[in-house]
Amino acid sequence: MFNFHLAIRNPFHAEDTELVDFFCKDWMITKNKFIETQLSKCNFGTIFSIDFELKFNGQDHAGIGFSVSVFSLFFNLMLRDRRHWDYEEGKWEEHE
Repeated sequence: MFNFHLAIRNPFHAEDTELVDFFCKDWMITKNKFIETQLSKCNFGTIFSIDFELKFNGQDHAGIGFSVSVFSLFFNLMLRDRRHWDYEEGKWEEHE
């Protein structure tokens, strides 16, 4: 797993505001893989943040994800596996 996170927070931020989704959509591209994108507005007290995540098998919903937020706008793009990881068996749980 690889995870990169960089954020500049507003030290004078009082409280979070309500989340407003402008766009939130996912598309199945194979039996177990989907792409999800989101554009929202919510003030989490962050001036700027960028995230990159890469998870392979061995974790629930493994895949690649990228998000960026500037002031109150948030954008997210992910390519994920919809399956959960069976930790006892060491393999993906199968879905019907």
